[in-house]
Amino acid sequence: MRATDPLWQEIESEVEAILEAAGFELVTFEVFPSRGQGKLRIRMDKPGGVTIEDCVEMSNQIGAYLEVADPFPGPYLLEVSSPGVDRPLVKPRDFQRFQGRRARITFREPDGQQRTLVGTLAGWEEEQVLVAQAEETTRIPFAAIVRAHLKYEWEDEEAS
Repeated sequence: MRATDPLWQEIESEVEAILEAAGFELVTFEVFPSRGQGKLRIRMDKPGGVTIEDCVEMSNQIGAYLEVADPFPGPYLLEVSSPGVDRPLVKPRDFQRFQGRRARITFREPDGQQRTLVGTLAGWEEEQVLVAQAEETTRIPFAAIVRAHLKYEWEDEEAS
């Protein structure tokens, strides 16, 4: 769940600043509120990749901040990790940065239907992602993207 509440937007900004100060990029910030135990999932990245030690260190720093901010009414789970091999693509810069890589993109057509496309990221123009498949390039409006992630080259097209 993307943070839309002003409190969570402020916390996301603070977490992003903590990560950037340590040389990391915030990839995703997801809040899962719950009456029992809430959850905050953070995915981060840096050139050369993220180690387990990086995750522990940033979890400690972010956890210390959250103890002061106290955004959850009760106990919560903080999950800090790398984006993984199927890295989510969430910002325009992601689609530019990973140009030439294969991706799986789910988006809404103008008629409201959802469609999933697997192809090679071929560029970014006028708020649209260009995706190449064989001889055809499809333009997907960034605002229409529901979710997107990188695909491993060896991953079977029919799987996942």
